[in-house]
Amino acid sequence: MSRRKLLVATDFTKVAECAINHAAYTAKATNSEVWLIHIISDESERSEAERKLEDEIKLVKEISKDLVVETVVRAGSIFEDIKGFAEEIHASLIFMGTHGMKGMQFITGSNALKVVKESQVPFIVVQEKLMKEGGYDDIIVPVTLDSATKQKFAYAAALGSYFGATIHLITAYEPDEDYGHRVKLNLKYASKYFSEREVKHTITHGKHSGGKFADEIAELGREKNADLITIMNLSELGIFNRLGSQLEQRVITNAEKIPVLVVNPKDSTVYSGVFAG
Repeated sequence: MSRRKLLVATDFTKVAECAINHAAYTAKATNSEVWLIHIISDESERSEAERKLEDEIKLVKEISKDLVVETVVRAGSIFEDIKGFAEEIHASLIFMGTHGMKGMQFITGSNALKVVKESQVPFIVVQEKLMKEGGYDDIIVPVTLDSATKQKFAYAAALGSYFGATIHLITAYEPDEDYGHRVKLNLKYASKYFSEREVKHTITHGKHSGGKFADEIAELGREKNADLITIMNLSELGIFNRLGSQLEQRVITNAEKIPVLVVNPKDSTVYSGVFAG
């Protein structure tokens, strides 16, 4: 059986090094390969890119000298070739760095949104914060009214099992009785799902929805010293549109710099088995 592949999109910045760090620790825990990809706009950049990738291999080997590392330089567009290559090699996860809301050249704008929104492979979006040696020990999983929210549980459960993590479920408050009932049903499903897989979990009932719920997620992250937040990208317009109002955008750029696993609704049927199985 071939090993899983974890892809890191690197632009040779400090935050990209953090993404490599997270991928390496995850690869060590999941017996996966690490693939580093850099996209160039012109062939004249290839030699320098290959040299820099050789330096970044050393970052992976610092975590574990036994990790298998592959490097790729491709001429093209970061908006198409990252997700295209991930699907080509059947990557289980893509790790990508971001600088928060300041200078988010890598994933802002209508074109860049396609990197995350249209990807068949989930992303772990990393800010400038290294993973602690224990890995993803505490994982925050918001529970909302959408039925698609269930799809992220497979990834949270898999990571929880690999790292021996505790999953911290937090529910959104919905004043509407019908919506509130749907949240309760999803919470019941989540609790049963993690219990059946013997993954430790806690439950926190949020008092808000929307943007304020994003603040509650971040606050729980601070309280639990969380290592990862798992969300669904349920916005029709993409993660970063309607700035200031999207829960996804506020979570991804959280001040605690907690990495965020972003799963598109269509991802689960394609890749959850690859990662969780």
